[in-house]
Amino acid sequence: MIDPVEPKLPPADLPAPAAPLTDPHAAYAPPQLLSFESQVETAVPVAEAYRPPGFFGDGTGRLRTVWRFMVFGVGFFITELAAGICAGLVVVAYWFATGEFQKAGAPDSDAFMNNLQRLLKDSGGLVLCVGAIFNAPFSLALVMLLRRFIDRRPIWTMGFVWPARRWSANIPVGLCAGAVPILLSFGVVTALGGFELRGVRFSPAAIWYLVPLILAAFHEEILFRSYLLQNLLDMRRPMFGVLFTSVIFWLVHGLNPAAWSTPFVGINLLLAGVLLALAYMVSDNIWFPTAMHFAWNYFQGPILGIPVSGLPMQGMIDLRVNDAAHPYLTGGPFGLEGSAVCAGVQVIVIAILFVAYRDRKTMYGEDSFTVATD
Repeated sequence: MIDPVEPKLPPADLPAPAAPLTDPHAAYAPPQLLSFESQVETAVPVAEAYRPPGFFGDGTGRLRTVWRFMVFGVGFFITELAAGICAGLVVVAYWFATGEFQKAGAPDSDAFMNNLQRLLKDSGGLVLCVGAIFNAPFSLALVMLLRRFIDRRPIWTMGFVWPARRWSANIPVGLCAGAVPILLSFGVVTALGGFELRGVRFSPAAIWYLVPLILAAFHEEILFRSYLLQNLLDMRRPMFGVLFTSVIFWLVHGLNPAAWSTPFVGINLLLAGVLLALAYMVSDNIWFPTAMHFAWNYFQGPILGIPVSGLPMQGMIDLRVNDAAHPYLTGGPFGLEGSAVCAGVQVIVIAILFVAYRDRKTMYGEDSFTVATD
């Protein structure tokens, strides 16, 4: 006679099975080592319902990337328009308060539009500063809302993390990486006779441009790198992401004054987009490329007195552009970003960042914060 085998029951102290996840944002848990000691800062997929991808959806309950980018484009247009209107009202109020607007003449006169365009050109620095004050918070709100509710990913995955303890991620190195190339370009152009130094002077612009230029750099980095590039990194499309965001970066800056004055303006803008994209990918945070971007603009404008992306600024260096020098050397009215020298320097920096990115990817693996299905 065979004795019946008693079924083995699980111990009573075992935890109950976990309830299924209902919050789509709970499907991503932040890494346990999100600190200086972190080596790979990636979001870990825990569970996410999957359906076959369709025309609009990507199979995970989200819109496909192309539709999310279209939503971003509409939001970008609305926020830029709103920020532009707010900044325009502030600038016009300033012109009225200082009497500059009255000097333009009657609004129905023939010379009014010409005088207004001249006034706008001469006030390029003021427009940049006031615009940055409105653009940065509007854009930050846009990308945070899109990342949370359209992308359905945690906001920290846009690079809003504490910099890791390595040279390619900390802010001081980012500041140096932005200042050194522009100073090197300036030194080469000056040595070749493009610029004439007249002396050094105190410029209030070095102080009151400080915060607006930080905001302007942050504004562009969260749009082009934190949101657009990161979405393509989520899809494991790093090289396409670099090229795509660099082209968008160039086209947006193509609306600036004198943006088509020399062929090297477009080349340099494309190279700048590649450079900043690689800086984001190497550092895995938004602070490193923002520091580079800010230092580049700050040393070019308030320190050296060279136009920043076509916007004239008064600097601490009393500088005169040699009229006999070719615009391909000096950059013309767009500033150093229209110079062939600047293009060569950027290529060197891009090569350094690419080697750092390749080595980091070999050592630590993928560079994306999250993985998206599309």
